Amino acid sequence: MTSHLAVLRIHPNDNICVALHPMEAGTEIVCGSIQFVLAHDIRLGAKLALMPMAAGTIILKFGEPIGNLSEDVELGSYIHTHNLKSEYMNHA
Repeated sequence: MTSHLAVLRIHPNDNICVALHPMEAGTEIVCGSIQFVLAHDIRLGAKLALMPMAAGTIILKFGEPIGNLSEDVELGSYIHTHNLKSEYMNHA
């Protein structure tokens, strides 16, 4: 199943997209010219990688840094506290 209105890239510089509703593993995601298939079920608001990224990469949401990766991630990976070190207090 393809879900064309399933995610939102909030700012053109963002390297993640945000899930607009819960989705099941196997759902094909289309975000502009980027396509991938979800490896796991996700919840509303989940952040998903729009490209493969190395540990230390700064994650941008709203065009602003929200943290840096603590491990390498693949295209479509779920980005959250298990693989993202918050930069919130560094930019407050």
